[in-house]
Amino acid sequence: MERPASISIQISPDSAEAVATFPIGPVDAEAVRAAAAKAGVDLNPEVRATIESLAAAHATDAPASAVIARATPPRHGEDGRIEWAENMNPRAARDEGAKTDHYTGARYVRVALGATIATLVPPTEGTPGRDVRGQTISPTRGKPAVLRAGDGVMLGTESRLVAKRAGIVILQDDEIRVSDTLEINGGVDFAVGHIDFEGHVHIAKGIGPGFRVRARGDIRVGDLVEPCDILCGGSLDCRSGIAGHGRGTISVARSARVGHMEQVKGVVREDLIVDREIIDCNLIVGRDLNSPSATVLGGSIEVTGSVRIATLGSERSPVTVLCVGDAPLLRGARLEAKNAVVKFQTQLDTLTEQRRMIQLNPKPSAADRERMCELEYELNAAEKGHAEASARLADLDARFNAQAKVDIHIGKMIHPGVRIKIGDRTASFTKPVRGPLAICWNEQHQLVIVPSGGTPQELSRVARVERFAPAAAA
Repeated sequence: MERPASISIQISPDSAEAVATFPIGPVDAEAVRAAAAKAGVDLNPEVRATIESLAAAHATDAPASAVIARATPPRHGEDGRIEWAENMNPRAARDEGAKTDHYTGARYVRVALGATIATLVPPTEGTPGRDVRGQTISPTRGKPAVLRAGDGVMLGTESRLVAKRAGIVILQDDEIRVSDTLEINGGVDFAVGHIDFEGHVHIAKGIGPGFRVRARGDIRVGDLVEPCDILCGGSLDCRSGIAGHGRGTISVARSARVGHMEQVKGVVREDLIVDREIIDCNLIVGRDLNSPSATVLGGSIEVTGSVRIATLGSERSPVTVLCVGDAPLLRGARLEAKNAVVKFQTQLDTLTEQRRMIQLNPKPSAADRERMCELEYELNAAEKGHAEASARLADLDARFNAQAKVDIHIGKMIHPGVRIKIGDRTASFTKPVRGPLAICWNEQHQLVIVPSGGTPQELSRVARVERFAPAAAA
C-alpha cells in the first residue's frame, strides 16, 4: 500500500503528549511510526501498540487527530514524618474521659533517661517518569520532617530522638526538648490541677486552695500559696507567703524561704528563712530558723539549730511555744533504737537464764541438750541484734549531740505568753523582755540570758523556769 505523505506529528512544548494527524484515506501503521520517529517520539511498546490500534480504526472519509503517546509522570517522593513513641506526643489530645477528679487537671508527657521520644522518618526520593521523547523526568524529593533536638534531647541511631535526661517533653515551634523543670506560666488552679513531678517546679503565680504540689526537686512559687499540700524534695522558695488557714501543710527536704506563714503545719529539714511573720504555725525545723526580721507569734516551732528572729510573741497573741535543745527529726529513730536495745537485752537476759538453769543439771536429758543447742543459736542472734541496735543508737546520739543547740537570738522583744522549752526545762515569760538578747547555756550548764553588750544573767531572773518530764524521752 502506498504511504500517504501528509501524516504529521505534533509534540507538546512540555513533551507530555504527541498527537498524530491522519489524512483522508487509509493509514499505514508503518507510516505513522516513521513520522513519529522522525518527530522524535520514543517508539516504546506502548506507543507502537497505540499506533497499530489507531491505524486500524482510522476512517477514510475525513481527516482525524489522535494522541499516540503520553508522558509517564514521575511519582514524587513522600515527605518525611514524625513517628512519636507511645504516649510521647505533647500535642496529643488529653483523654477527658479518664478525668474523674476535678483537681487532676493537665497531664504532662514524662520521659525516662535514654527513652525514645520520636523517630524521624526520612523523605523518599520518588520514582522518575519519562516524556514522549523518552527523556527522564526527575521526581521531586519529599521534604524532611522538621523537628530539632533541643536541650535534653539527642539524635540517636536510626534518626531517633532520645532523652538525655529524665523529665517532661516540651515541644515549642519545631524544637523538642526534655526539661527537668516544669514551668507553670500561671498559677495552680483547675486548669493545671495537682502537680506530681520528678524534677523542679516553677510556678509563675500562686497555688489555689485544695491542690497538691509534689516535686522531687526544688519548688518556686511567684505568688501567694493558699491552703494546699506541698511536698518538696529540694528547696522551697515562696517569697509571697503561705496562708494555710489551718489546712496548709508543707514537707521540705532541704531549706525554705518564705515571705510569711500563717496557720501552716509541716517540716523543713534544713534551714527556714521567713521575711515577715510566722503566725499560729506548727513547724519542725531540722537546722536553723534564720529569720532576723520575722515575728513569731502563736503556735509551736521546734528548732534543732540556732534561732534568729526579731520578735517572739505579741501583746495580743495566744501562747507562743519555741522548742530548742532537741533534734525532733531524730526523735522517732532514737526512740525506736532505744526500744530495740531494750528488747534485745530482755531476750539476752531471758535466754541466759534458761541456759544457766540447764547447766545446773549434772545429767541433762536429750531434750535439755537439744534445747542448749537452740539456746546458743538464739543467743547469737540476740547478741547480734543487740550490737546492731546499740551501734545505731550510738550513731543517733552522736548526731543528736552535734545537731541539737540552745542558741537563741532575739532582735527586738520577747512578749508575755511565750514559753521556751529547752531540753527538760520550760521558761515561761510573764513580762516583756527587750532585745537584742541571746539565750544559751553557760560554762556551768546554766541557762542564761545575755543582753547585747551586757552581763549574762540566769534565765530564771526574767522567766519562770521549770523542769518537766518529756513524753517518750528521745
